[in-house]
Amino acid sequence: MRHILMPEFVKVINEQGIEPEVIMDLGCLDARDALFLKNTYPQAVTYAIEGSPASYSKFKDNKNIVPIHAVVGSYDGLSKYHIKHPSGINGIYDRGKSFGNTVLELPCYKLKTIMNKFGIAHIDVLKIDVEGATFDILLGLEDYIHKIKIMHIETETKEFFKGQKLEPMVFDHLKKSGYEMILKRWAYGNKNEQNDSIWINRHYNKETICETSS
Repeated sequence: MRHILMPEFVKVINEQGIEPEVIMDLGCLDARDALFLKNTYPQAVTYAIEGSPASYSKFKDNKNIVPIHAVVGSYDGLSKYHIKHPSGINGIYDRGKSFGNTVLELPCYKLKTIMNKFGIAHIDVLKIDVEGATFDILLGLEDYIHKIKIMHIETETKEFFKGQKLEPMVFDHLKKSGYEMILKRWAYGNKNEQNDSIWINRHYNKETICETSS
């Protein structure tokens, strides 16, 4: 069991010849990974998105990144947001009462909506760690899923979070959207119950994307 940590992700990014201009860490918790990526690619604008008010407060004043306090899902509206212990399993899906039972009702946005609001035409590097909501994030991108070059995601083959969509559905959606998996590793639980993986968009063309977005 070994996560795909940021140094290894950076190695893959470099091997693919990607020179990031825009980085996004979605579900960033304390923004540690966002800051690592910013330090590695200082030229990149780096967005750190977190739904938990308490976690967001820890990095909201950091001037090296663009902090965004937002719950992200498959729609624009209101969403239940489950506060858990440890804080790394907060999210729109419930891990179970044994981890705490505090529930907030917070505004929820599609990632497409956030990209439009902040004028983000494309994302070179996207990291998604949203505790069971990876499919929701991808669904909320809609046609903007083609505006991303490479992504690092977390998926589950077992329902850790009540009502979540599982890995086969996530992988199928990415493949149909033109992505290819280039690395996968068991990250948590019994073997292959929770996995990290890296996907690259083989049809990405930044010039076309930017022309379309302007």
